[in-house]
Amino acid sequence: MKTELRWMLEGHRLKANDPAYVKTTEEDLLVEYEKGIHNLTVNEEFRVLKKVEKLQVDKSQLELIAQDVAMLKR
Repeated sequence: MKTELRWMLEGHRLKANDPAYVKTTEEDLLVEYEKGIHNLTVNEEFRVLKKVEKLQVDKSQLELIAQDVAMLKR
């Protein structure tokens, strides 16, 4: 997570002249928060689902690579 946005999500004020340089929207803060949901979630079911989703993505990527290799062998 971006440090300044993490501070804002935690309810802290930005230091020194940071507020003049850090411009953010609620959507930006939501995106940053969503990055941490996995680490903030206690429910093991959610963590398992995320792992399954990642494995499915990895599998599909490997299948595409295998298809490319097979094509190159021809």
